[in-house]
Amino acid sequence: MEGLSNSIITYQFLKTLVKVIGRRSSEQFSIYTLDSIVYKLREKYDFLKYVKINREIYKETLDFIIVDEKLNKISKERIGKAVDNIFDNVIRSLTDNIGYFFIKEIQEDLEREVGPIFSELEISYYAKQQLYEDVLKEIERMKLQGISNIEIFEIILKSLINIAHVREIENFNEELLIQTMKKLTKKYKFLKYIIIREHSKVKGHFIVRIKPIFNDYTNIQRGKIIEEILLELGRSAGINVRRKLIEVLKMRLTPKEREKIITIGVNLENISVRLSKEDFEIITLKIFETLFQLINKEKSNEDTLEFLNYILQETNQEYKILKLISIDKTKLDEGFDAISIDTRINKVQTRALGKSIRELLFKIQDNQNIYNPLDFFNEFKNYIGKDFIKDMDKIGVNTNLLEIRAH
Repeated sequence: MEGLSNSIITYQFLKTLVKVIGRRSSEQFSIYTLDSIVYKLREKYDFLKYVKINREIYKETLDFIIVDEKLNKISKERIGKAVDNIFDNVIRSLTDNIGYFFIKEIQEDLEREVGPIFSELEISYYAKQQLYEDVLKEIERMKLQGISNIEIFEIILKSLINIAHVREIENFNEELLIQTMKKLTKKYKFLKYIIIREHSKVKGHFIVRIKPIFNDYTNIQRGKIIEEILLELGRSAGINVRRKLIEVLKMRLTPKEREKIITIGVNLENISVRLSKEDFEIITLKIFETLFQLINKEKSNEDTLEFLNYILQETNQEYKILKLISIDKTKLDEGFDAISIDTRINKVQTRALGKSIRELLFKIQDNQNIYNPLDFFNEFKNYIGKDFIKDMDKIGVNTNLLEIRAH
């Protein structure tokens, strides 16, 4: 298969998917399914605009998959990730129908046609088989439990709304929950059927409404998604919220409700432990998220990330801790998701981390091409919020020094 272009690999992969899915249903169904998945993933991989799947083909001489050769200009690594994502979505969408040998069939058909595409694109057969088995188990659990999606999500979200309403945790409010759900909806599109809004007649009182169609999503990993909601809430807030959220939630839930969320695989103890161990990682990620948002107002995703990468390279020779922060240059078009923090940052000395971050922020203040120092500090402070300013000072960043230096 050496020498095969991206366009040929992508074309053959999609054609094989259509063929193998079609054996289990119909070709028309497989085309519709694949077109919907590719369309959805264009938001994440914009180069998939070069892939067109025609839903209505009446002449056998016409091909229902068209792949533009412009795809050949994209790196093989990024093509591999997109193909891998398409495959995952197919497995999640069709687990009930595809059968145990579906993944093996895909692999063997591709090898017969063009060679070992799985290894070429670094797609793990075993990871795909494990995903299939995990989703299948979740579907079976749902059938046995008789707990609907709406019921289980209402248990968690209404409890969180109640905690926010009575201000049981300082700085934990409904807006934080709404923003967290919006953020996760980009990853899990079906969360758009969950609506959290202020009551039209009772000011300050928020309600949760979940549309009936939400129950139709039988192949979602509900436990995993609920854990992500709780982790994201903890990571988006200050230390105070992270320390108390899970404990307060456990007290709010009735024994029967706790039993139900345990049944679907939500482990509140594990979430609490994870959040308590991620303080440095969360603070650092929040700082970089804020920097990205500020600079991205004036620059493209690529230019913003290139600038932040330049600042990191300028600083991390002296402050080695900053080497634990990386920007993946193959993901420049994906925005903030290109930034990652090595979990080892949670084990570094507190003051060393604070000083390293302070020096990095000094370096940005000194770069007049982005901001004048005072404007930068004021906007940074507004974006990141009071809780995280307190967290930064606790690890020794010294935001007062940043402000003094800005004048």
